Amino acid sequence: GGQQDVWQFYILPGIDDRTANVRFVYSVKGDRLSRLTLVSALLNVPLENIEWNVVTPKGFQLIDHGGDLELAGQTLAVDYDRDSYLSKVNVKRQQQAQQAADLLEQANQLLQAGEQTKARRALNSVANRYALDAASNEDARVQLENLQTQQAIVGLNTRRQRLYLDNDATNANVVDNKQMLEAAADNPILQQDELNFRPQQLSQLLRGNTNEDNQVLQQIAGRLVQHQRTAEPAPQALVISLPEEGSVYTFTRGVQVAENAPLELDLRLRSGYAVEYWRALLLLAVLAAIVSVFATGRQPTPSPQTT
Repeated sequence: GGQQDVWQFYILPGIDDRTANVRFVYSVKGDRLSRLTLVSALLNVPLENIEWNVVTPKGFQLIDHGGDLELAGQTLAVDYDRDSYLSKVNVKRQQQAQQAADLLEQANQLLQAGEQTKARRALNSVANRYALDAASNEDARVQLENLQTQQAIVGLNTRRQRLYLDNDATNANVVDNKQMLEAAADNPILQQDELNFRPQQLSQLLRGNTNEDNQVLQQIAGRLVQHQRTAEPAPQALVISLPEEGSVYTFTRGVQVAENAPLELDLRLRSGYAVEYWRALLLLAVLAAIVSVFATGRQPTPSPQTT
């Protein structure tokens, strides 16, 4: 109903199926910084481990604050130049590379544990971040494609098994296939409605199929995966580097349970370059007095008159 701009984001959970890390970056104009109110976005989920870093311009200092977050600390940022920017970006890239390497190792562990969905999320995150070197990133992309193809094969084969089970008891023309019945009994999708299996179990899930059946499933699954990756390219997150020149104030909050309730932070700032009002009046009064005394001392003396 209003005229304000509204953005809607879909945030996917992390590997634990519960949490996700979200980062927002705001920029506020430099006028009227003496009294500033910051308002967060509306999120319809509970929040935890909330941290705001407020970067004030050089020469400004925080004199009072209020709102929903507590002041946790203050640091003084150095002058922001080309070298400091490159150093900050380099540190950020190293951190992202280490996180991607740890996530790739975790994805392999999840695969061996049969956690197919979590492993796919981890590999998808690694392959689409491009945080690793070219060879490692290509390895992650290949692993992701192979995993998606295997999952598609299991999904297509599950559909075949379901059709066989539905028609086995009623159709006399259906050929008895004991191995397919055993594979269907071990299929986690049919039995637990979960996509949990280890890579070594793939051949067991395809029992009862001929070599020709498996080749057809492989071709169809490969086309589905390629079409999906072509139709939906992975979006890249924008990493914004704020010029942290001045004071950096850190505000924190443990949890925010109320949904659709924004967090607010009220700040009062003072510029070190600005002269306070009463000091300006006092300075003007002193200057006026000096000028008055100087003018009085320079009054001309009358010249003597002769008659």
